[in-house]
Amino acid sequence: MNVIQLVKKWSLEEMRRVLRLLNHCFFPWRDPYLSYKLKNGNYFLFLFHFLVEIPLLLFDCLGMPEWFAIMQSILKKNARDLHDHELKLANEIFQYGIDFSSVKIDESSRVGTHGGKYAFVTFNYINCIGHMTLPVVIHELVHVVQFQQDGSRYAIRNLIAHLTTPTYDYGGLEKIIEIVNIPERLHALNYEQRADVFSDYCRLLLGQRPEWGNACLSDAILYYKVIKMMLI
Repeated sequence: MNVIQLVKKWSLEEMRRVLRLLNHCFFPWRDPYLSYKLKNGNYFLFLFHFLVEIPLLLFDCLGMPEWFAIMQSILKKNARDLHDHELKLANEIFQYGIDFSSVKIDESSRVGTHGGKYAFVTFNYINCIGHMTLPVVIHELVHVVQFQQDGSRYAIRNLIAHLTTPTYDYGGLEKIIEIVNIPERLHALNYEQRADVFSDYCRLLLGQRPEWGNACLSDAILYYKVIKMMLI
């Protein structure tokens, strides 16, 4: 990619970030995640997200993710690209709609992983200790996609998910069927539950049992329908 292409790519991304900030400030109810809270009377959470997410979106417009990426590239020199089999599965699940070329995995991250118990995402970096299973890789890639779709506010939405219960349990096949029939119910899921829908879909494709519920391979098409809703 030459300099002109890089400038064009950055200009388009900057325009998206500015529009995201303006929409959030002046039309927050257009965000399905926030409007669902309004419709269900969660006014405090709506107001909290509205206020806290403004500086995060502003930081995006100032290029903070790129500055942070530069710092990570310096501090995480051993971070790797996705392996071929990880990229192949990711493209199959995300339907080639996401650019994973900038995704890095740091398998020796000591900060925030609690000795390897957890993995977490900082923008386009996945931080963990040691090898992650494919479903976990897919789960973490969802958070990368959330950043690409929603900007840095994905971080506060994930933090809120960890402060409420159930954090990861999205309700299994029963909830998936409910969302297929009533798509608006998707917005009741927090950002960790959404990521686990993807990881359970991955498990089904690999012939494994899902972590939540009792779905089987024949139910994968229902998961796929819900996943498509999250990738629009």
